[in-house]
This record gives sequence, structure tokens and C-alpha cells, in this order.
Amino acid sequence: MVDPASVPIEKLHRLLGAHPLENGSTRFCVWAPTHDRVVVVLPDQHRRVEMSPLREGYHAIEVKDVAAGELYQYEFAGRSDESGAAARPDPASRFQPR
Repeated sequence: MVDPASVPIEKLHRLLGAHPLENGSTRFCVWAPTHDRVVVVLPDQHRRVEMSPLREGYHAIEVKDVAAGELYQYEFAGRSDESGAAARPDPASRFQPR
């Protein structure tokens, strides 16, 4: 697995979105420079997993037992001008069924 923290900033965009891994996990990466916290929401599994903040506003996490094509969203929180967080589709996703 490529560690997003080790990738040069000018190539980090290649890691954005959800990337299924051979071990049955999925790596998620999103750019959210104005948010301190980002959570991956897996509605069909009733799971929420907080992502790790990286440099330059990127957030990433590897989540076990997430299959390719599984519905997910991001919840953005931690902005001073925001009263509450709402789940949003991944801006890098090529397929958003809902």
C-alpha cells in the first residue's frame, strides 16, 4: 500500500477517492483543507470511521472489509463556521447511486 503521507504533494491527487486493496480493505483519501475532521460513512454496514488528517488538508484511512462498489460518503466536520456535519458523496467518485 502507498502511504499518502510519503507521496509528493503534486502527485497526491492520484490517491483521491476509494481504492479497493487486495487484502479486502479499501483506502480512502479526500482533500478537505477547511475541515479538521473527516469521517468515512458506510451506511450499509452502519459504520463510521474517522480519517487521519495529513499535510496540506488531505485525510486518509484504510478500512477493513469494504468491498469494491460499496456505498460510502464523507462527513466533514470541524469548521468554525459550521453548525453541524452532513454526509456528502465523494467528489472523486465515478459512481454515486444515491
